[in-house]
Amino acid sequence: MEKEKPANEALVELAQRLVYRLERLSVDSHWAVHASGVRRSLLRALDDLAEGDESAPGRLEALLPLGFKLVEQAAREMGDRE
Repeated sequence: MEKEKPANEALVELAQRLVYRLERLSVDSHWAVHASGVRRSLLRALDDLAEGDESAPGRLEALLPLGFKLVEQAAREMGDRE
């Protein structure tokens, strides 16, 4: 049976996966420019969390929905091209 991950560990893992997905957006995508800013903010919050900044988890939780929305919009854009 797999142990449940601590909240911050699960949050970090989710943020890292989102950063990877944002990096993979095509530079031709309208959403790539927006994704770049959100990706940078996620990376900054992850660094701050690693340094013990207590406000970092809240910032990550606020950024995640924005990042996922951008990935979703970029995917819809790709679907429209096909």
